[in-house]
Amino acid sequence: MPVSSSYDALPQTPKMSPPPPAENHAPGYHVRQQIEEEELTRSSHALKSKIRRLRFVARFTAFALAIPTLILETFTLSDFYSTHNTIRDGRGPWARETSLWPSIMLVAASGITVLLGLLILAAYTWGSVRSANQVNTVQSTITIVVELVHIGLWIAVSVAYREGKTGKDLWGWACSGAADNIQKNFDGVVDFNKVCNRGTANWALSIANAGFTIFNLSIWYWVLKRRSYTKVKEQLAERKLLDRTDF
Repeated sequence: MPVSSSYDALPQTPKMSPPPPAENHAPGYHVRQQIEEEELTRSSHALKSKIRRLRFVARFTAFALAIPTLILETFTLSDFYSTHNTIRDGRGPWARETSLWPSIMLVAASGITVLLGLLILAAYTWGSVRSANQVNTVQSTITIVVELVHIGLWIAVSVAYREGKTGKDLWGWACSGAADNIQKNFDGVVDFNKVCNRGTANWALSIANAGFTIFNLSIWYWVLKRRSYTKVKEQLAERKLLDRTDF
């Protein structure tokens, strides 16, 4: 049998083995990635603790400021309703067509803040931070829409309470010269000086409450910053997953 010449033989393609997997990243990449994740986790936990403390301070302060506001203005309204029908020398102790809306508005705003503050503190005491945050969301929504409107409410209350001091409102009338002139006739009935001082104190308290509501809003800076850390951590986790599935 004739032997085939070498040039008649079929060309043999050498078997190609896959090249060894190349490193996808520079040496030490995964170590640096792990360090970065740990730093982000530490920063996120630190911010979480800071946010909790700041929120508790803001909520407790708003609650603490609203309590005396509610009590003092309730006393003033009680003084009016218990004495407005008392007649001495042909007149009552208050202005004609007394304007009650500034006092009612202040009582309503402080009452809402006190009630929801109690719910938040109860959630902290017997529930959890998450429960307190959920109540805080309700507080922001009821006070109209989130934190911004809570600020608007207390700024509006403090401004309106002051602008409502026209002389026909309870605070304005009690601080007026007309009230001083009839004080002797109504001794033992109503003390206009006390009513005047209550109104002045409540105006200052309403301004302070608006200020601490603004402080409460500023906490969102730290909330958003922590969310940015969380987003970066998610991106790192996604990148790590892609690295593992790469071939």
